Amino acid sequence: MVLVVAGCSGIGTLKQEAESEFITDKKTDVFTNGPSQPGRPVELEEQEFVTVQRRESVYSIVRLSDERTGWVDSSCLRPAPPSA
Repeated sequence: MVLVVAGCSGIGTLKQEAESEFITDKKTDVFTNGPSQPGRPVELEEQEFVTVQRRESVYSIVRLSDERTGWVDSSCLRPAPPSA
């Protein structure tokens, strides 16, 4: 009897100390005080560059170009193209 297990993971794995450049692939919200914060989140436009400080399955902690940090829906992020 042969058992074959195949799987696919949509969760990006990054070293916790590593930071990577990502880009938003659609409009998304940044929650500066946590994903369940009260009040209005900051809105990011499509094609915004962010630095991912920690990537998780649902929300990733990112640093914006103005140095603010917050939580973004991980499904809205994709690796940024290499710089020229």
